[in-house]
Amino acid sequence: GIGLGEYYQRSGEFSSPALLSLFPVAVHENAHNNFLQVAAELGLSGGLVFAWLVGVVLALAARGAARGQGASAVVTAGALAGFVLSWLGGHPLLIPEVACAFWIVAGAVAGAATSAHAPLAPLTRWRTVLAAALLFIAVTLPFRIQARLHQADLEHVGIGVTGWTTEEDTERYRTAVDSATLFVPADSGFRIRLKPMSDHAVRVELRLDGRVADVIVLAPGQWNDVYVPRRSERAQARFSRLDLRIVTPADRPVTIRMTKVVPVS
Repeated sequence: GIGLGEYYQRSGEFSSPALLSLFPVAVHENAHNNFLQVAAELGLSGGLVFAWLVGVVLALAARGAARGQGASAVVTAGALAGFVLSWLGGHPLLIPEVACAFWIVAGAVAGAATSAHAPLAPLTRWRTVLAAALLFIAVTLPFRIQARLHQADLEHVGIGVTGWTTEEDTERYRTAVDSATLFVPADSGFRIRLKPMSDHAVRVELRLDGRVADVIVLAPGQWNDVYVPRRSERAQARFSRLDLRIVTPADRPVTIRMTKVVPVS
């Protein structure tokens, strides 16, 4: 998937120019379908697990209602089913208060449905298999985390920057004040355009993975092209950390606009 919580920020990348011209707010928009939004952010496997979990809750609620657990069981099962159906044309789970209430009710319904039956006999063999699987996951977790960190897609990750916008400009940009952290391709050079919203030239320090790569002077109120060549040492990860910091003394904070980082050979 594109990452948890990234759908809204990146929806414009997957929208056609025709759609954006007719519906400009699509540059930052949700899916209006909770199932699709979860699948887009967590990937196909995450979407299937989410759908399975919701399906199990609905099945347990329906079983409790069918077995005569009282009027409250029937009402709760109907309410859960109706709420889940609303996900096909909306995204109520994006509201924390609504999501919290839903999962509390879902957990209570699932717990009531399972506790209404006699406990199952202990399955020693399955418990052994489960324990072995959990042990394997625990032992391999640090190695898998390290591998995923090296392969993580950080192209759209930024620290100290706003979301993407085109407001009052011809370029699609993010905004920062005085400093920002971006992630750039580690195996190639790159270009980024910077526009300081000031009435005087500003000096910006660029640091790659903690080392000063350059100190540049940006013309005020216009887009400046900044090129950083490929480094000679071999990259250990897909992306390097780029810290931008305005070093020109100023009597007030300086806002700077920045475009998407583009790899160059």
